[in-house]
Amino acid sequence: MQSILGSKQHKDRLMDSVILVVFGIGLLFLAIKGIAGLLKDANKIRSSSYERPANERPLNDTPKPIVEAEEKTTEESSLAKWRSSLQLVSNGMGETIEFTYESRDGERSRRIIDLHAILQAANERMYFSGYCHTEKEDRTFNIDSITTMIKHKSKRYEVYEYLEDKYGLEVY
Repeated sequence: MQSILGSKQHKDRLMDSVILVVFGIGLLFLAIKGIAGLLKDANKIRSSSYERPANERPLNDTPKPIVEAEEKTTEESSLAKWRSSLQLVSNGMGETIEFTYESRDGERSRRIIDLHAILQAANERMYFSGYCHTEKEDRTFNIDSITTMIKHKSKRYEVYEYLEDKYGLEVY
């Protein structure tokens, strides 16, 4: 009888050990998966610049003014350098928003854009980037130059309220 009990206790201990090992492997798997997910999310946040894929770019059928090649190249390289310095804060959801924008020249115009990204410069200025239906090309807008509320569908938001409500960004 003693050998039967000893054998049963030995089997119970062995079964407990197997259960603990399986449980430990499961925990290890979940921990590795969680760490991998955090690293993946961190890499998304650290993205150095926003570039919309070529297949999303609308065709631009508006002719551009002719500019001398050298002047255009310098301006394009300067703009490209500036755009590459912007940090992606959040991917836009492609939603269409509308607002009035004041250019550096002081001219105001109504803009309708499909928002593709929210970007931040090294000086902490925030920008909307997307396809502008008014100009029929991709544009980047300094949010500090938006002079009216943002209209999304039938609702209107203050700029910072829109960023907080739609993207969870607290920018002040």
